[in-house]
Amino acid sequence: MAVLLEILPDLVPHMPLSQRSIANMMTENIAANLPSKTAQLNELAQRCLDSMIINMDNIALFQPFCAVVKKGIVLQMTYLLPRLAEIYHRCFGSKERLARIYIVPTLKYLLQSSRTNVAVSRLTQSFTDDLVNYVGKEALWSFADNLNNNERVMFRNLLINFQESLNEICPPTLYVCVVDHLSKTAFASDLAAFAVKLTWHGFTDPLRDSSN
Repeated sequence: MAVLLEILPDLVPHMPLSQRSIANMMTENIAANLPSKTAQLNELAQRCLDSMIINMDNIALFQPFCAVVKKGIVLQMTYLLPRLAEIYHRCFGSKERLARIYIVPTLKYLLQSSRTNVAVSRLTQSFTDDLVNYVGKEALWSFADNLNNNERVMFRNLLINFQESLNEICPPTLYVCVVDHLSKTAFASDLAAFAVKLTWHGFTDPLRDSSN
């Protein structure tokens, strides 16, 4: 395994496109086994993934990374979410439409999981902050643009039902970026009330800020 992790980053750039699916499976397998039981393999695996992010077509890495994240193993997400944000950064602009295909379901999963898992909610906060730092609010605007009506209901209910513990449930960064879209729907009154609640937690009024 150690030998494979050492040579894989050098092999991937030379793989023909027809074999990239094999590289995807290898990447997913590596990601699924982080953190490793041994420090040596753990270091090699992280180095391997970082090298593959640089050398591979980054859009090809969305699928295996998102697949592992959606398995919901928090220790793995600790390693993968910062890398996933970086992949999104590398794809944003030239391949934004394709990137959305994978980033939107991942954000939805993280939001839903944050309702019951404090550790995941903290990772979600960090992940959304990384996205904003990398690509600006456009990354999260695209998330809002791709919500269908049922998902808007889910997001609205998530905010309303868990408003008392906002800072542990819904990243304020994500809320600020999405609220303007949702405020144009039938949920405007709910969101206006929620914006007031938000200020009690020490955040600025996102409805006012997003209109600027």
